[in-house]
Amino acid sequence: MPGVLYDGNTVAWYKHNDPVAGVIKDGANRVSAWLDKYNYALSGELVNQATWFTLAYWTGGIAANWTQVLNHLHSDGNNGNAVSPAIMVVGGFYKITITIVRNGGVLNIGDGFTYSGTYNASGTFTSYITAQGGNLFLTSTLFDGDVTALNIIRIYGKHLTQINGAMQPLWSVNGVLFDGVNDFMKTYPFVFIQPEFLYSVKRQVTWVISRSLHDGNANFTGYLWQAAATPQINLYAGADLVNLNLVVNTFSIIRSLLNGVNSSIQINNTASIIGNAGAANMGGFTLGARSDGANNSNIEVKEIILRRSADNAATQAAIYNYLKNINSVP
Repeated sequence: MPGVLYDGNTVAWYKHNDPVAGVIKDGANRVSAWLDKYNYALSGELVNQATWFTLAYWTGGIAANWTQVLNHLHSDGNNGNAVSPAIMVVGGFYKITITIVRNGGVLNIGDGFTYSGTYNASGTFTSYITAQGGNLFLTSTLFDGDVTALNIIRIYGKHLTQINGAMQPLWSVNGVLFDGVNDFMKTYPFVFIQPEFLYSVKRQVTWVISRSLHDGNANFTGYLWQAAATPQINLYAGADLVNLNLVVNTFSIIRSLLNGVNSSIQINNTASIIGNAGAANMGGFTLGARSDGANNSNIEVKEIILRRSADNAATQAAIYNYLKNINSVP
């Protein structure tokens, strides 16, 4: 891989088949998270393994149904929450591993805003969550049983996530496939201002007017969309920059630079189209739809690199050649 990716200007990097920082998927290959390879790092354990099972640990609040039994946390079959101290950061991405011995009922685990796991069986389970709140909640819905082990680590990076199973794209050896109906993924907001250079390896499986390949954190801030007539795509951050060179249902490398009047869009090694795409800043990244989850596109994506620089010809060539060779793009 090209050394220029480590020059300090790479913001995020998503590679669908990375063996460590690739995708998180279920048994049906539905993708709930696409990890940021460039910033990927793991924290230490965030739960105090010596005290997490004691009632004193749950200083955020604990209901009467929860008790300590030896080194387990026990629920007696009634409803109620056990709430941790604030151990998570809003916007952070976390891996939660829990072991349960269940006699009945349902145990939920989450951050008070959303559940990352709902359990009605005994066993060890792993779930992931982008924190909307700092506390960890164990919520009993008539749960009768014990929590015997608990672990939380933070996975650092600007990860693409989708917690709604009906909106999750599908992973395969060919890429991450978005259905064009309601699939999309989005990062938590982060600092991303012009110049913004996006390299992506993707194909339009089907072309439908007004559908969005990607966007920023807010609508129309890094909007690459299918416009006018097949196979036209436009790059938009306040003004449209038009390119007619993307072939439908064929993997291509798209180079998109948002840099005001000096913006550009280039497909493979066809001519780069240079002009005004507007001055809006992305402030994050949305894939497969507009930032609000509308205008979904039927695309398949292998790899994406986000950079905070107007890369020169040599840098572009190094990144382009890497993407071409590693992804077998014609």
